Amino acid sequence: MFGFLEKLGYPALIATFGFILILGSLFSVSDITKLQISPLQTPNYLILSIGFIVLGISIWLWLKSKNVKLPSYLADKFKPVKQSCFISAPMNSYKIKGKPEAYQESRKEILKLMAALRSSCQIKKVFYAGELIDNVDGWDLPGVSLQNDLRKIREYEYFILMWTEKYASRSCLIEAGIALTLDKKSIYFVKHKDDLPFLLQSVQSLTNKVKIIKFTNTEDLLQIIRRNNHEIFEFKSSQSLFG
Repeated sequence: MFGFLEKLGYPALIATFGFILILGSLFSVSDITKLQISPLQTPNYLILSIGFIVLGISIWLWLKSKNVKLPSYLADKFKPVKQSCFISAPMNSYKIKGKPEAYQESRKEILKLMAALRSSCQIKKVFYAGELIDNVDGWDLPGVSLQNDLRKIREYEYFILMWTEKYASRSCLIEAGIALTLDKKSIYFVKHKDDLPFLLQSVQSLTNKVKIIKFTNTEDLLQIIRRNNHEIFEFKSSQSLFG
């Protein structure tokens, strides 16, 4: 049995499980024998979030497998840029929710965060996909965005997740999953820890490469960064999620 699983490929099995979770969060099956399937009026966001995390991890396990020739920017010889960080924050979700003004407000807050990271923490290079996009109609195509994310997360030393509300962004969860698989030093800025998906709430207890920092509003977050500056990016141990 295990030989069959190994032949099929564990990443493929994990991806299948992720897809099943995603579909299970969106559809109700009243009679599987008659294929009576109907969409849920409200998705199960917890299962949906877990599904996207699992899917994101499976993508990177596949890319890292020995049978796959990695693109040049993912080669093992590539080293992350020192004192650099990738900021993952909700973007397209505001368009989906019909709240373009909320995106613009969020973007202003992230730009302040970027400035504080540069001035107080001496982070030399900060990436935020919305830095040059001032409205919700300026996104790249999904395939282009994913390719850029894969390259940037691999390239940058730190990963920052901005999670300001429950179910903030499905794309952010994929990016967080990619960062975990790449064993990146990650910082999750949250207003309420319980707002994080269940699996991410406990990840801090499994690896010293993840910090969860709570804040109340933008000014509070900026004060935390100014007050703690370098300590925010200090990780005491190299304990990995994967042992």
